[in-house]
Amino acid sequence: MEEVLEFFSNLFQAENWPPRWYCGKWTSFHGWLYIFSNLAIWAAYFAIPLIIFIFITKRRRDIPFLRIFWLFIAFILACGTTHLMDATLFYYPAYRLSALILFICALVSWATIIGLVKVLPHALKLKTPAQLENIIYSRTKELQVASINLEKQNSQLRDFAQITSHNLRAPVSNLITLLDLYKIDNNQKNKNDYLVKLDEAADKLMQTINDLSEAVKINSNKDLIRDTNRFETVLNETVKSLSALVDKYNAEITSDFSQCPTIEYPTAYLQSIFLNLLSNALKYSSPTRRATIHFKTTIVDGKTVLKCEDNGQGIDLAKYGNKMFRLNKTFHGNDDARGLGLFITKNQVEAMGGTITVESEPDKGSTFIINFS
Repeated sequence: MEEVLEFFSNLFQAENWPPRWYCGKWTSFHGWLYIFSNLAIWAAYFAIPLIIFIFITKRRRDIPFLRIFWLFIAFILACGTTHLMDATLFYYPAYRLSALILFICALVSWATIIGLVKVLPHALKLKTPAQLENIIYSRTKELQVASINLEKQNSQLRDFAQITSHNLRAPVSNLITLLDLYKIDNNQKNKNDYLVKLDEAADKLMQTINDLSEAVKINSNKDLIRDTNRFETVLNETVKSLSALVDKYNAEITSDFSQCPTIEYPTAYLQSIFLNLLSNALKYSSPTRRATIHFKTTIVDGKTVLKCEDNGQGIDLAKYGNKMFRLNKTFHGNDDARGLGLFITKNQVEAMGGTITVESEPDKGSTFIINFS
């Protein structure tokens, strides 16, 4: 204990040791090289913490592991001070002070090591700039896709609102008019006629509501299970279910699924798509020639494409193209046409992330092209 007290009480005294110039055989060049080197190291060791200090206080207050930066500042300053003291010993041999500075430097050094060991697992989890760029790129792509999907959904909602308004306005207006006429007409025979018409109008309104309800179900059913389906099997089942129509029009139905024989897709949707495409081709076949309908699958850009080509009546796309897949839109005057099949098919395809387009010319036939997602 006495030695400790004696050490600190004489901390700045230098009488017990000669200046370092007199310890050993120093030449002027050797001595000044030693002194200037230590002073240069000391200056650098003080400049580096100053730069780090400016960085963490004025530029980047949100940098991770801020305490480690402060520990490094203390560590570098302590090391620099030992070099300053080493140069000073040539003229002022305060070896007690030098020992204390070295001890402080040792403490700070080990504190820094402990701090580094603690943060190392967390630091290793930090992403590299390249990884961050990839993450940002991936998130940006995801946001772009989400934005496109959101805009698509908004567009579908706007279209559905217009469809609903358009398709409900007429039957509702018809019902109101018939009710008003029923109320003001005192002729019982006329009243009976109005009741018949009201019943028909109510049936028409209910059919419209059911059609719109079917569209809502399709667009809200996006998580359907994708099954492995063979195109040939689905087509054969569809032909069997429409055998009466096939016989009626003496249709020749061919297919080529060699490039892509199967698909992962909801079975109910695929069956519905084939049913609507085939029944549409049959109902609108040309009265002047035998109906021929050809189904084919291909792979385009890694995605499955289904084509349904017929030689039927065709349609003037310049005139009706923008109405082709709308609800209750018919173009050939068939009594049994409701304008529902293609509307449902379009919604089913788009609900699963795909697209449907059509190529057609009057009296030359149509080709429906479905790009599955």
